[in-house]
Amino acid sequence: MTALALERLAAAGSGVGFARVERALTGEPAYLGSGLDGSLTLTVRGDHLPTRYREALGAFRFAQYLRLGWIDPHLAAAEGRYTDRPAHDPRRDLHTLVIDRADGRLAGYVGLARPERFGLEADYDLRVDVELAPQTPRGHLWEAKRLVRRVGMGHGQLARNAPWWALLALTRTVTGLRERGELAAMIGDGAPDGSPAMLALLDYDVRTITARPRAGNRTGLYGPMWRQETAAVPFHAVPHPRQEPLLEDLERFLALGRTGSVRELLRAKGHPHA
Repeated sequence: MTALALERLAAAGSGVGFARVERALTGEPAYLGSGLDGSLTLTVRGDHLPTRYREALGAFRFAQYLRLGWIDPHLAAAEGRYTDRPAHDPRRDLHTLVIDRADGRLAGYVGLARPERFGLEADYDLRVDVELAPQTPRGHLWEAKRLVRRVGMGHGQLARNAPWWALLALTRTVTGLRERGELAAMIGDGAPDGSPAMLALLDYDVRTITARPRAGNRTGLYGPMWRQETAAVPFHAVPHPRQEPLLEDLERFLALGRTGSVRELLRAKGHPHA
């Protein structure tokens, strides 16, 4: 597979249409919202998505990582890789899709899983129930992964809003899981000024730790991501009832398609981390 072929695959992965996905679901979404920025956002369990859409999500994620420079194109070409392969039984996955209703393409994505083995334990030399969440039973930990926005969207309102729509839907879903006694905390990893900081802005109780990545990460398919100057850090995020007023403000801001950024909204409301 040549570099040109990889780029064509990336373009195809970014261009997959999700305009009709809502009608194709086989179960009720955990979250459904829309905005005047042209977005439709939904969170759905993996087995409620037809296989073609799950495969399209893998192609979308792979395309963004390739364009962000997080994938080694030579290894991808040698392996014939064109998708970010699912790591879990679809019944254990929740997918949040932010869809641009103008063309049906994905604008953003984040995943949440209740895995049999945590991705953090595969990627780092740690046990989540020892170093990261020693007070939380493993069965009540859920793992967030793959927060990404479509590369090349420009600076429009939906481009600014897409990650916040994804995190709003994720948080509404997490809140529901917590209220049903299925979740005590969420774990994941990200650049310190990325996912952990954004979750702190949404009033999660966030704790990060320093952990050593597995030795083979830097030379594997995702080697360029692991060789970035800013290292990702594992995080532990606990939802809290105090989030509700902020979530209502955020949902209203996004739904009305207001100009400006979410950080400006939070600063205006005196948020300590904005």
